[in-house]
Amino acid sequence: MREERQILALISSVFIIGIVGLFFTGCFGDGILDLDSKPSKPSVSIGGEIYVEEYRADLYLNGTLMEKYLYQIRRSGQYRMLYRPWKVPLTQEQINRSRVELLAIDPPPGTIAYIKDFKGHVEILNGNYDAASEIQSLAFQNEAGCYRPERFSAGSYEISYLFKIRPPLEYDEEYAHLNLKLADEHIPYKAVTIAIHDPDGLVRRIFPHTPMETRQEGEVWLLTGSSKEDELLEVEILFSPEVLNMMEGFPRFVADIEDKTVSANVKSSGNFFMMLDRLLAIFIIILPAILYLVYRRWGREEFVVVPETLSYLPQKRKPWVVNLVFNGDVFEADTNGFYATLLDLYLRNVIEIERTQGTEEEGLKIRISKDHKEECDKYEKQVLDFLKRHSRDGIFNTILFEIHIDRLVREAEMGRTKELTRVHEEMKRLMNLVDEETSNEFLNKSPLTHRRLINSPKKWIRSLKISDLINATPFIIFFVIFILFIRFLFGVLWSPILFKGLIIFMQMIPVFIAPSALFGRWKGGYYREKLEWDSFKSHLSDFATIQKYAPEDLEIWKEWLVYGTALGIGDKVAEAMEKLNVIIPEVHVASEMNWYFGDLYPRTYPPVVTASDSGFSGGGFSDGGGFGGGGGFGGGGGGAR
Repeated sequence: MREERQILALISSVFIIGIVGLFFTGCFGDGILDLDSKPSKPSVSIGGEIYVEEYRADLYLNGTLMEKYLYQIRRSGQYRMLYRPWKVPLTQEQINRSRVELLAIDPPPGTIAYIKDFKGHVEILNGNYDAASEIQSLAFQNEAGCYRPERFSAGSYEISYLFKIRPPLEYDEEYAHLNLKLADEHIPYKAVTIAIHDPDGLVRRIFPHTPMETRQEGEVWLLTGSSKEDELLEVEILFSPEVLNMMEGFPRFVADIEDKTVSANVKSSGNFFMMLDRLLAIFIIILPAILYLVYRRWGREEFVVVPETLSYLPQKRKPWVVNLVFNGDVFEADTNGFYATLLDLYLRNVIEIERTQGTEEEGLKIRISKDHKEECDKYEKQVLDFLKRHSRDGIFNTILFEIHIDRLVREAEMGRTKELTRVHEEMKRLMNLVDEETSNEFLNKSPLTHRRLINSPKKWIRSLKISDLINATPFIIFFVIFILFIRFLFGVLWSPILFKGLIIFMQMIPVFIAPSALFGRWKGGYYREKLEWDSFKSHLSDFATIQKYAPEDLEIWKEWLVYGTALGIGDKVAEAMEKLNVIIPEVHVASEMNWYFGDLYPRTYPPVVTASDSGFSGGGFSDGGGFGGGGGFGGGGGGAR
């Protein structure tokens, strides 16, 4: 694809990501470029269709947490569930990680109390067990609440929960630290009371992360206030270290607990962060223009006219060079370069390839016919050396090599990974060739020239056409879902600066996966040759043009097969040969190469040993344990559906 369309697709993607991201921060509605304004969170006035009239949380230093919600529902028939979700594992069993354990629910009369734990299992705690399937479909994981099939009438409803929290705790010689996030996504709370019961005087300092009145009445610390919809409600506490003997959590040693806590809670200069917030917003908007200027300065090519299709080789080059430089990214080849090289060596009688006979499993046998190293280049010599090292009696057998890899995998699972890693690195050099010396012969680099961070990204940019820019829609949808998911999971993205940093990262993803040559400049006449190879690939990809210009010389067919494989379309050439009844034995070798080798390389990745004790699957959790607003353990809050 011509680079004009590539840069248009990239700039459009970066621009759309930036605009969508800024929309989610509320920038356009709040006047983000007005330096006198302050970033604000969306809020809903107390007194909508439903809200919490009174919320009270009683925290005891043994980890017991009692919550009481007094709901006010103003419209009948609207809601059937009052619930309290968490963003950490909610369970009724013992698991080896920080968690919240549900001990009891006191629901409104006539409702069904339930829990849907972190595994997605639903348990009915009272009432009609037939409602389990309906609750299963409606409730989220890590949710407790009550269900009324006939829906709630307008009025007041009180529901209480009894939890045991097993939070992450930090400590040093002087302090223990707990950051408890009681809510971050919830309906409005008109009145909030947080009571911290401290009969032994272990509480040293309290930092509420929503402005609240704090006072001590006897043995109880009381924090009072209110909380708008989705407003962070969090309390950070410094204790005496003795609390570790009372609260069964997951402690870890952290030096200078007090300094870290105080620093995280000191309000920084509003003007500095406000200015930084504005600068990030401006950078997000102008980033597409910056990228275009870099492209104009270092990457723009002369306009070249080449045929749409080309039925002959643009240049006689080694197949691996064509795969490395002219197919995909300039700085990294793919497995087709290896397959095309094997096929080329076979056609040059350097190696012999045949199927295994008389065995239940099918495979390939490769024999080096004689020493041809004097006529082979450096990469071809590496391929031949690989075949020799893994040969038995002078024959490389894919079946025996697969058995060898299986044995190495079993050894690696027991901790002996050295040999498997060596084979993996050996195959990586052949299957994902990186040869900057060769690549630099064809391309001048720019400040943004890089090896792509994502290899073969499913033609995300390279295959886009101007008329198909809508192909970027799945990526944009993924971006939106990702933002909403992270916000739901962690509840920290109300920070405008953090959010804008994430937007810039997302904007750079198309740059990371763009072809390296896009921001570099081809040397000499190699840009024309690049386009000619694209035209040759288009010719081999289109059966109609192959049929129209079908050669009678079988040697040309063999040439097409080799270079079609190098360009990633060997299967299309083989299919065309079959339809046109062109019979050469090499076509079977080409079509079967990926079948026999394709599964071997991925299996050489050393196995990753993961903890088997967590009992978790699916999406992750924010277990808290951080300092400052938004870094606490917990999350969620009172809700209704």
